Formats: sequence, structure tokens, C-alpha cells
Amino acid sequence: IETYNAYDTGIFLCSPAIFAVVEESIAAGDGSVSGAIRRLASRGKAKVVDVQGHYWVDVDTPRDLKRAEALLYGSLTKPNDGFISRAINRRVSIGIFTPLLLKLSRRVTANQVSILSFAVSLAASLSFFLALPVIGGLLIQLASILDGSDGEVARLRKMQSPFGNFFDGVLDRYSDGFILFGMFYYSMTATGITDLFGRYSTPLVLGTSMLALVGTLMVSYTSAKSVADFGYQYSGRWSAAGRGRDVRLFILAVGGVATLVHPVSAFVAILAVALLTSATVLRRMWISWEYSLRRGPLTGISLKAVIFDFDGTIADTMPFLSGLAVNLMTENYAISNEEAGRRYLATTGMDFGSQVEEIFPQHPSNRDVVATMEASKKRGILGHPLFGEVVPTLMFFKERNVKRFICSSTREEMVRQYTAKTGIDDLLDGCFGYRPGFTKGQQIEFILQHYHLDPNEVIFVGDSLVDYDFVRDKDVRFIAICRLFEEQEFRGRGLFTVRDLTALTREWQQSENVIRFVDNVDKV
Repeated sequence: IETYNAYDTGIFLCSPAIFAVVEESIAAGDGSVSGAIRRLASRGKAKVVDVQGHYWVDVDTPRDLKRAEALLYGSLTKPNDGFISRAINRRVSIGIFTPLLLKLSRRVTANQVSILSFAVSLAASLSFFLALPVIGGLLIQLASILDGSDGEVARLRKMQSPFGNFFDGVLDRYSDGFILFGMFYYSMTATGITDLFGRYSTPLVLGTSMLALVGTLMVSYTSAKSVADFGYQYSGRWSAAGRGRDVRLFILAVGGVATLVHPVSAFVAILAVALLTSATVLRRMWISWEYSLRRGPLTGISLKAVIFDFDGTIADTMPFLSGLAVNLMTENYAISNEEAGRRYLATTGMDFGSQVEEIFPQHPSNRDVVATMEASKKRGILGHPLFGEVVPTLMFFKERNVKRFICSSTREEMVRQYTAKTGIDDLLDGCFGYRPGFTKGQQIEFILQHYHLDPNEVIFVGDSLVDYDFVRDKDVRFIAICRLFEEQEFRGRGLFTVRDLTALTREWQQSENVIRFVDNVDKV
């Protein structure tokens, strides 16, 4: 092919129709799978799936297999690996232990490797109880290396899971506790240490060991609490979540091996861990305190997309629509202007057909009223302007690579005509509206699934309480814009509010500044 715009990854998902085409291709002298696919493509029966951004390699020969294995093993390092992990542990685990474990059993799981690492940690602790600190130190480093192998096995076998991370973290905390307990016992009973510190030996060893143990647990605890309470994960060289354990275990391992010189090295290693973990926890407490003073309600969101409601949020159409609806209700139902307005606002956010059915269930006039409303909307909606801050807001998020969507209870063809006429269609990644079987809630679900978005990375901006009802079961964060309803009505539901879209961008800028501040502090 002289002109092409993609590569064939070598993976095909075929229906039984492939067999007939393969026979045709063989009869024509081409027995390859690609030949059969070309025949299907020429008939418009083949589709492509874009895998850009995903890892793939075509394996046809043993040489390709070795190259693929080398590439896979080379991709096993993690961005948050500490210095010891990068310099020692990964080199040994990727070069020796992980391939060996997979060679011994192709069915080995990451959780089994986590248990193996835990067992080695118990053996290290036992070695200190048996006054074999050098062996204990070597086993500590072996456990640290194996602690990296469990994740490597998970990534190689595509077995990563939230439970696997949880299970590994729990075993790590137990391992740390047993190792420190073993070294504490050795330090309490080693004559070289008691001779050196005399009557101060017991309180020194006991206090230092307690501080090291509590500090180790608090490092893990503060990592979890920062995410749970602030939505923020510590970063930077000294405070990063996920770093530090490799260094702590290496210090303890060196302390055990260095008892060849003097038993006090085990105590010094415990003291170093106590000071290191305490310093990390104190630094994180200061960062979190500063963060809590500066953070806004949007701080901590890794924002990937914003979904905007249409009427009353993007388009200044609500006075027009409210007037139409109230007139139609008072003309066709026995209801006052005030009551019609109240009921219309209480159901705003639904498509008008659902609103009327909610307010006047099974009324014989409902169909005609809805048809009249839709015809009037179609004639008049294009004559109403955007809110003045819409274009700057869409540009603001576009510059930050945040996807932008509109969803609406207004019919989709009207919404698309409006965005085209006002010139904002080029600023949107998607524009959706009501059609039968495609309500606002279903539109939100479609956006999340089609664009592969995590609900925690999406915010929805709407102007009604019904909008909130659409998103709350989707785990999408809702931000209320106070145009149709007063602020206290949203606040009563515990919702964050802004006066307009400009206030939303200001709030987001403030959140960015807080994150930037904390990151800069972390790097010090």
C-alpha cells in the first residue's frame, strides 16, 4: 500500500464468516489471514479499532517473542520507584527473580508472590531472634526485592486488581512490624549494645524501636488519609506516596549485615528509620495543613471532562421556555400562573414530555401540549443568546486539555443547530440532547463509557436540582450554577454553587494554584 494511515497490529476478532472468505483466498493463491481480511475489507465487512496509546507488539517468530519479552520486562519500572528500587531492586527482580518465578510456574499469581515476600520477612525476623543478624539483613533485602516482583508478575500477566494492591499493602505493614520487632529483640539482648549504653540501653532501644514502628505505620496511614480526606496524593522526592519503603528496608538490611563490625549497627539502623519516618510524617502534616487552608471545593480532582447542561447554563433560554410552559399549562389545565410556574421549575431538567406527565399524569391534553411546546421551541430557541462567559469558559478548559460536552433535555437536533449557529460547536468534544430512549441521564452514561472517563474525573455543571438527580447515582461531581434557583436551595442539598461560569473557572484556577503550591513544597 503506497498511502496508509495505520498499522496492522496482527490481532483480528472474527465471526464465522471468516471461514468462507479464507477458502476463497486460498483458492486465489493467498492462504494468509491478512489475505482473507483484505477480501472482507473490499466488501465493507471489516472494521478497525484504534489502539493508539495502547501497548502492542506483533509476534510472528521466536525472535519476535524474545524481543517482545525484553520490551515487556523493560516496561515494568514504576514512576514512583525510590532510589534503591531503581538502583538495586528492579535490576535484580526484573533480571532474575520475576523471570525465574514465571519459569518455575506459569500460573504463579501476584498474591502468591506477595505471600512469598511476607514469608521471607518472617524468616528475617526469626533470624534476629536467633542471633543471626547477618542472615536477617540479607533476608530483609531479599524480601524487599520480592516485594517488587509481585507487582511485576501482576503487570506481566495483566492481573492488576484493587484487592491485590490492598493485600500487598497489608502484608507489607505486617512485614515491617515483624522485622522491626526482630531487630528490637536483637538490640535488647546483644551484649555489645548493653555494654555500650549501660543502664540507658533498655529505654533507648525500646523508645527508638517504638518510634520506628509507629513512624513506619504512620507513613502508610498519612498516604491513605491524604487521598481520603483531601483527594491529594503526596508527591516529590521526600514526601511521595509509594516511595520510602525500599530505602527503609535497605537501611535495616545494612544494619543487620553491619553487625559483623559491631552489634550496635542494628540499633543505629532502627534509629535511622525512626528519624526518617518521623521526618516524613511531620513534613506531610505541614503540607496537609497548608493544603487545607488553601484548597477549594474543586481541589483534588484530576479533571478530564466537564459536562454542561444546555438550557440555563450555556444558552440563556430559561425565561423563554418558562414563559411558554406556564402559558400552555394555564391554557390547557385548571391551574394558576403561580402554581404552573412552581411545578415547572420543580421538574426543570427533564424533557418537557416527562415534565407534563409528572405534573398531569395521563391527562388527555398532554400529547397536544407537548407537540405545541416543541414546535414553539423550534421556532424561537435559536433567537436567544449564549451567556456572555460561555466562550471564554470553553476556551479555558480546552487550553487545559479538559474535554467539554453539552447534554440536554432539549431535542438533540435543536441543540446542535444552536451550537452551530452560535459558533461553539468547534469548542465542544460532544453535543447531545434528548431523543426517545436517550434521556439526560443516559447521555451522561454514554459520555462516560464512550470517552472512557472515570466518573471521579468528571464534573457536571447544571442549573436545577433535577440535574443533580441525574448525576448523583453516576458518581459524577455536581456543580450548581445559581441562575434559576437560589444558592440556599442547592446548599440545602449539600451542593457546591457558583454564580456563573466565570466563577467556575476562577475556582478551578485557585485549585490549580493549590496543587502547584503543594508540588513545589514537595520538591524542596
